[in-house]
Amino acid sequence: GYSRKFGPQPKKKGNLWQVALYKNGKMHGHFWRGCLGGGYITGVSEDNEITGDNIAYIFPNLKDGILGKFEKGKFLSGIEVELSNIEIHNGMAIGSFASIPKASNLRQDKSTSYRIALDPLTPDSHEHARVEVRQSNTPDSGEGLFAKTEFKEGDLVSILNGVRVSPSISDEWSDYKVNFNTELDLDVPEDMRRLDQYCATLAHKANHSFTPNTRWGRLDHPRFGMVVTIIAIKTIQVGEELTVNYKYPVTIAPQWYKDCHKLFYKDKFVHKIY
Repeated sequence: GYSRKFGPQPKKKGNLWQVALYKNGKMHGHFWRGCLGGGYITGVSEDNEITGDNIAYIFPNLKDGILGKFEKGKFLSGIEVELSNIEIHNGMAIGSFASIPKASNLRQDKSTSYRIALDPLTPDSHEHARVEVRQSNTPDSGEGLFAKTEFKEGDLVSILNGVRVSPSISDEWSDYKVNFNTELDLDVPEDMRRLDQYCATLAHKANHSFTPNTRWGRLDHPRFGMVVTIIAIKTIQVGEELTVNYKYPVTIAPQWYKDCHKLFYKDKFVHKIY
């Protein structure tokens, strides 16, 4: 029969973690499994495992996807697609997928402590359709990230990948380092910060603002593994620059951040500042 698994927060969106058909105590047939960040893996299970050559990961917008080979729930290789149709068969939602123009053939490409990517110049086509990099509107800020489509509050905007390092206050400062959790920071190395060096993901190009239009998030990405994301916190129009509050600790932040912080919070009383 059918089985549903829920997370620990019943009132939170995305709390449905898995829907699957079981036979003799084993997962059998079509399934949906939720992932960190709001995505889903779906397909037909083999011998109680999420293993097969025609399994899909669907991103949180429930439109963009990657279809291909998975083994025990881990993506191995595939191609970028879009969810084109949903049909209900015997009470289970079954997705159909269509190829997209200029879709890339992908492979699992999780970063390490010394390498950001095996294919640093193979873009995430779905992300590149949503955002682009050009000169920032903020003076002396170099490049910035801009919307190519309209975003609504809660939409996934962009992805930040990086080499994986353990958080430490003794490390050399990097403006490109972002905290994932208490055990992991992601950092874009100095030799991977230009687009001709690395363009697989683009969120590292989003500039800081104390009045941002996005916030930090997290995503279990089939290609890159656990990554940081930026999520829209309001409606964002096409052409608008995308910004995020870096939330650096002021005591150890670089001077440019301290100057901006002092200027922004001058004569303001707040309970918590970054």
